[in-house]
Amino acid sequence: MKTPNSTIIAGSKRGIQRVDVGLYGYRFKSKQLAEIAKNVVVAVVVVSSLGPTKVNEGYLHMLIENQFPEEKQQEILGILLKARKDVLPPHYRE
Repeated sequence: MKTPNSTIIAGSKRGIQRVDVGLYGYRFKSKQLAEIAKNVVVAVVVVSSLGPTKVNEGYLHMLIENQFPEEKQQEILGILLKARKDVLPPHYRE
């Protein structure tokens, strides 16, 4: 069993982050391991981020392209661009 999932977080204090979560289930076949536990569920969480000065509009397009339905992508891009602008130092703002 494997259920990978991703989300994007846009916040004024932390900028833009991508969170990937994976849940994996295993059934042990080894007798020694099965004495301790027969089944195990593992949760993996990875939080990725870049400094706001390294994130451009093209990167944000790529980030949302495979994550969201096409009809929602422009709305989400607007949210991410605003979050990026909010955390940029003043001399980087457009």
